[in-house]
Amino acid sequence: MHCRGHQKGHDEISKGNRRADQAAKSAAKPLLPPDQASKVLLCKQDDPTPMPNHEFYMNWRKFDYTSEIQQRLRRAYKLMLNFFGVKLVGKDGEDTEVTEVERAENFAKRFDNLTIKPHNNLKITRILLSLGELGAEEYQAPLVKFLLKETLIEHNLPRMKKSVMNFFVPAVRDVQKRQDLLYFAWRHYQPKEEFIWGKQEELEKYKATPTAVATIAGQEVAIGRTRRIWRRWMVPAGQQTNSPTCNIGT
Repeated sequence: MHCRGHQKGHDEISKGNRRADQAAKSAAKPLLPPDQASKVLLCKQDDPTPMPNHEFYMNWRKFDYTSEIQQRLRRAYKLMLNFFGVKLVGKDGEDTEVTEVERAENFAKRFDNLTIKPHNNLKITRILLSLGELGAEEYQAPLVKFLLKETLIEHNLPRMKKSVMNFFVPAVRDVQKRQDLLYFAWRHYQPKEEFIWGKQEELEKYKATPTAVATIAGQEVAIGRTRRIWRRWMVPAGQQTNSPTCNIGT
């Protein structure tokens, strides 16, 4: 309830007026139409725009992605993963070809910290975006899939569920991998009727990219996907076209 004449101040009436104004503004915002809500990720097939620091005075030199920089980037990535209770698969993550991740020994304590302090979700988003900017896109999808498993299958990290869907999945640059992650999320998302990131009928017809599986250190790890045999867009069988535009949701 808004009381006339009380806009500023620290008394209860003024505070109530400000809360009422905020609630009114929130209620006045138009909701996303149902036909648009289903297109959030499926129709966004273009590569994401780069981070907003590509100005001439910010990046006046071309980034030289040398082997030394790759090693330093991997060491920094392993350090940040450890902070979240995650590690690269294998003994100390020494195999530079491995990009898959798994729980670290300290995962229980660190997962509790992630739940208590959800601002860490912003850090993970920035890490994923930075990996794409620095030419290390191969690390993006494995980390996002791991977090999808923890939130949707293992039911850990309850305060990360929305961040995974709204920010982590869209941060993956590879279109095919991003669609595979979306399909994986749809398969395990509960309740199904609340899944708003794609149309149910399109996801039911989608075929995920075949994945080769290898055994590393006694664990099954998904390794590099070979040839892309599925199209970059999802269309019903028998209706494929050669158009580069998205056919979903039309």
